[in-house]
Amino acid sequence: MHIQTYIFRLHADVPDHAFLPLVAELHDWLREQPGFASYALYQGRGEWMDQIFWLSEAEAEAARQRFLFSDLGQRLLAMVDTDHHGFSGSSIDLSAWRDGF
Repeated sequence: MHIQTYIFRLHADVPDHAFLPLVAELHDWLREQPGFASYALYQGRGEWMDQIFWLSEAEAEAARQRFLFSDLGQRLLAMVDTDHHGFSGSSIDLSAWRDGF
């Protein structure tokens, strides 16, 4: 399992009601992507976080590249402050570590 997590802010002039329909469109788009497992969006105080779970890192990266060059990706990214950060990584099997602690 591979996860992509992004923490971001919307531009100050972008209202939630303009952003959320595009997120719904993103969710529909994600469900069509090979290797997609699940998506969650969280709203905090002035920040948003989304998490996308994939079956593999290769499928996650391929979808990310398609998203960046898609019309949907361009519309969503135009709403997001460029000062955002993300995390991408794979799940860790902790079973080997259980006996060591």
